[in-house]
Amino acid sequence: DRYESFMRMVREWRHLKMLKRSGRGHVEISLNETPEGACAVLCPACPHPGKNMPDGWENAPKPKRWLNALFLAIDANFRLKRRHVSSEESDPSLGDGVAYMVKEKPYKEFLSMHAKETQDRSSCASHKAVNMADSKAFQGLAATGLGTIDCARHNMKMPCGCGDLQKGEKYANMDYLYFSSIRGTFVKRINTSYDIACQWWIKLWSRVSRLPTFLSFDPSGREFEFLVPKFHLSAHIAKCQISYSFNFTPGVGRTDGEGVERGWANINPVASSTKEMGPGNRRDTLDDFFGDWNWKKLVGLGAFFTRKIKEAIQMSEEHGAVLADMEDNIPEVELKAWTDEVQTWEDDHSKPNPFESKAKSPTLPQTRLKVAREDALELAKHPGLSPHSEITPGSLVSAALDLEEQQRRLRVDRVSLGQHAEDSQLAALQQRSNGLRLKLNHWFAAQSVYMPAATSLRAHSDNAAHSADRPEIADLFLPSNLPRPHAYPTRFYSIEWDLRIGQAHDALARLRSSLQYGEWLYKYKDKNLRGQEQNTRQQKIIDANGAKIRMHSRTYRAAYLALVSLGHDNETQENIQEGVWLPSAHLSFLNLVSDIRVQWCKSRARAHRWSEEVELLQEEMGRVLRFLEWHASWWEERVNEASTGANDAAEEGMIAYGLRQAALRRSIAARFSALWEPYLESSRTT
Repeated sequence: DRYESFMRMVREWRHLKMLKRSGRGHVEISLNETPEGACAVLCPACPHPGKNMPDGWENAPKPKRWLNALFLAIDANFRLKRRHVSSEESDPSLGDGVAYMVKEKPYKEFLSMHAKETQDRSSCASHKAVNMADSKAFQGLAATGLGTIDCARHNMKMPCGCGDLQKGEKYANMDYLYFSSIRGTFVKRINTSYDIACQWWIKLWSRVSRLPTFLSFDPSGREFEFLVPKFHLSAHIAKCQISYSFNFTPGVGRTDGEGVERGWANINPVASSTKEMGPGNRRDTLDDFFGDWNWKKLVGLGAFFTRKIKEAIQMSEEHGAVLADMEDNIPEVELKAWTDEVQTWEDDHSKPNPFESKAKSPTLPQTRLKVAREDALELAKHPGLSPHSEITPGSLVSAALDLEEQQRRLRVDRVSLGQHAEDSQLAALQQRSNGLRLKLNHWFAAQSVYMPAATSLRAHSDNAAHSADRPEIADLFLPSNLPRPHAYPTRFYSIEWDLRIGQAHDALARLRSSLQYGEWLYKYKDKNLRGQEQNTRQQKIIDANGAKIRMHSRTYRAAYLALVSLGHDNETQENIQEGVWLPSAHLSFLNLVSDIRVQWCKSRARAHRWSEEVELLQEEMGRVLRFLEWHASWWEERVNEASTGANDAAEEGMIAYGLRQAALRRSIAARFSALWEPYLESSRTT
């Protein structure tokens, strides 16, 4: 059986190839003295002072300093676990700390010193990464996952930025990996993306002092921005969604912070193998795969930046035009005041946030919580006197609003199905109808406890004959549509009023969003699309958005009519009709939920982020070309050092290999330069 020997040779071969490709065979120091991270494939688009930064970059004027920022992303992968097999003594790493995985001994020593520390619970949403950092299942595991630091814009692993996790995503682990990855960097601004950034950074600088001296980091004279990736941001509380948003932060372009997540798809298939490996073999294997990933990303930067810059230029022009159109309709005095307010907040986040609406409208979820708490007070005040053992008045009316929405959707879908529907479509519709009927029967039974007359009224209603097989037309007889002299208990009327107000505001907010999206779809179609195929595809998107507009309109109209019936029509307006499309024609209606100042702030932010993205991409493309030229020169220097005149085979091999590596870098640079020349030329002329 030669399998074990063969796998050992594979591991040695990978290690030797990594050393060779990083030029360790061309330097005089021994392999044991290889600096940490020296074998990593660096991201050529990230700022590396002394390698790809222009002269005098550190003295750039303040308005342009953001172009020299380093973007980092932090994340953890709990698929890359390792079972408790073998040991460091039996299976040491061949290249401990020379590439992407941190040096094991100092890392473990630091963690052992802080193993018993507990983390503060999240003050934002209930983030599992924070609250369950000490409770991750770890029996039989030496590592529960892997923490990594990536460059956020190009999704390449940072040198010495990866390490094992022993339980969950603990701050001690992530602090060590973060400062290990930026050790030695002279960049003055660092933008960091982390899905729990709002919690992690709060006491970060107080935790820095406990790091080992070789990771000591002085933040003075540097700027740090901590943000939450765009996809993860919606899980945070409203305050965090504004304060930690990439969209509202100047100097970050269109970075989304999610690149590190996309990279897991490449490494996850390796998990089934690495979880059974010893500690050293696993680290060496991950180093090899991360190196392969980084190299593939490097050679793909040509197409990557070409695609990005084309999109950024187009979107920058479009959003710039939208902003200009909006500002043409805003008085100059107000526009100046709003601009000053935004700029003040961008310089100091402790100032009032202009992206927060000053008009707070109640939402349906907030109202449901308020009604549920009122139910709880009633139950505590009158224990044992509730007419129904399971359903309170608040939950009865709240459920009715959901059932109404389902009825509206089913009515629309049944009409849109047409006369020639397929059997599969009819079956799906019938299943929905059956499900709605069951829910209605359950709700009717609860309703009869509080309002016995509703059963009789329903049996004699105009829809009674058809509602058996068409539950979407069944009458619910809520307080707002119950005929006199029948009446619910008094509290039901105030409950429905509160819930209808929240429902109306939610419907208006969704309608506003869909109207704005519809206007953009029309403009995009007229300006950019040609030919039947493209226009047909776009028309389907427009039709789908139109269906949403009509649905939100119906929901609002139902809420409005209910409020009128309840006797509070003086507190709302009926400014919505079935054919509403463009927001410009219905500003009075939109003002109910839309603070124009906030909309202008967001439009300005979108235009500025796309404009920044163009500049940032052009700067990054320039850095890539400078880095490749620097790296080619570095290999030529190694060749000159290896040339002793001995003319033996080893020396000839070293010279040939070094020249080949230099030529490879220049070949890649030439290919990239040809792709990017139109965009780099435009940046030089502007």
